[in-house]
Amino acid sequence: MKNTLTSDNLSEMILQEYPDGFSAESGLTERQTKCSYNGTKVQSKQLFFDGVMIQYGKYSFQNSLILNSSFDHPIVEMHFCLDGQISGKLENGEHSLSYVPESKGQFFYDKSSSLEGVEISFTPQYFQRFKNQDCKTIEIFLEAIEKQRVHQLPNNGKIDPVMRNIIGQIISNPFKGTIKRLYIEAKTIELLSAQLDFFEQQFGIKDKNYKLSNDLEKLLYAKFLIEQHLCNPPT
Repeated sequence: MKNTLTSDNLSEMILQEYPDGFSAESGLTERQTKCSYNGTKVQSKQLFFDGVMIQYGKYSFQNSLILNSSFDHPIVEMHFCLDGQISGKLENGEHSLSYVPESKGQFFYDKSSSLEGVEISFTPQYFQRFKNQDCKTIEIFLEAIEKQRVHQLPNNGKIDPVMRNIIGQIISNPFKGTIKRLYIEAKTIELLSAQLDFFEQQFGIKDKNYKLSNDLEKLLYAKFLIEQHLCNPPT
């Protein structure tokens, strides 16, 4: 799996490679990057495990930048713009959800601007776990995946305090090893649930009988147990 970044401002192509399906032999892989080039400063953190990739980043741009990005596998992607803006994509404090069978796009950054954001990508195989959830939004995305059709919700949402709190817990927490993997996965699903709940209410299609499947309930219960034992997590 490859993510390719190019720009007229960059003399070299940036290539980010991942194992198939974001698999991680140790259960969870972490990468951190800090660099500066031609007036652009990047500080990012990546976390990925089977079927899920999380990228948190802080960026500053001394000069305007047009970035071309492509990813060679289909993904369902959550975007959260915590500070700043991506011209034509997300304003400050907005979030979005989309499916792209082939991810290609341009991102515009203004001169003397900065950005803080989070992207969470699911493989279609991982997202299939959410079927039979009695959730209209999930049904729409699963249909788009089946037909290999681009789909993005028509409006962006506003990031609320609950979402910001969950994002903070995903990016920074005291756990290690398997406990950290379980915690981050459960928090990621919790964040997706908060996003889905927002869009379901916005579009007036929320099902009052919405209920997570047993597998997802178990993950969230594991997260609850970990939070109750912060000083001595269960193993």
